[in-house]
Amino acid sequence: EEGLCIGLTVLILTDTVISATVLSKLRKTAEASGGDDTEAITRAVRQALTGQNALLRRLLRAFPDARLYNKKLLEKARQAQARVRRDLKETKRRFQAEMRDTNLPVIHNSMNDNAFYITGFAKDTTVRATLQYPDGAPLMEGMECILEDNMATYVTSKCWHKRCRLFALQKDRSVISVMRRTAEHPSIDERFLITGLKDATLVLRPPLGARVRFVDGKDGRMVAKTNMPIVWSEDGKTVRAEHVTGDVFVAWQSDHNPGSLLRKDQLHPIKVMETRR
Repeated sequence: EEGLCIGLTVLILTDTVISATVLSKLRKTAEASGGDDTEAITRAVRQALTGQNALLRRLLRAFPDARLYNKKLLEKARQAQARVRRDLKETKRRFQAEMRDTNLPVIHNSMNDNAFYITGFAKDTTVRATLQYPDGAPLMEGMECILEDNMATYVTSKCWHKRCRLFALQKDRSVISVMRRTAEHPSIDERFLITGLKDATLVLRPPLGARVRFVDGKDGRMVAKTNMPIVWSEDGKTVRAEHVTGDVFVAWQSDHNPGSLLRKDQLHPIKVMETRR
């Protein structure tokens, strides 16, 4: 019996040492991979360990659906979630209904590629929704709103799912329209015309790493360079133009577009690259 106990103890210790060694190898490989998401890290680790010893190959075959991660990625995800929660807490909503017992609209917010996506359902389409986000009043694409006191009022439809990259800060009351226009140049990905502004601060959340153009509505030729002063935020996620009155064209171009004719000062390179990392 003593010999059996010794044998089992040796077996358990050997298994513990081997398991710790294999897991340590996996962890080091995951932390050394250049992936920026769980799928990329898992793929890189599997490729790196395919030619290793039989124990590692056996582990990979035993858990084909395992997902690998590293501490830096988890911390980055937690920080991003905290920022989104903080931004959404600063969102203000007001509803105007004709009857006290009216079912109010349901509105959900999500983010992707630095843009807000606003999804909603209204059982009663006579209800008006007044919205304010951390960057200002949301100017949803393809819609009109009443802008006043930094808040945008919309007449609700049954259901909607709208992207929102534009926001405005404005005290005076006016009707604002955001309409998509043709790009008119191969170096431009998307272009929008915003009308009705009155001494407003116009804020854009472009795709991360993109170059932007703010052009006065009187000069709709987008081959012209930006003719309005613009200011980037420190984190590189927003760019704004102040004291805007009338109509303005806003356009952007992704960083991978090879046809750029834009000036380098229209890009916030350092902060945007830090954000993307």
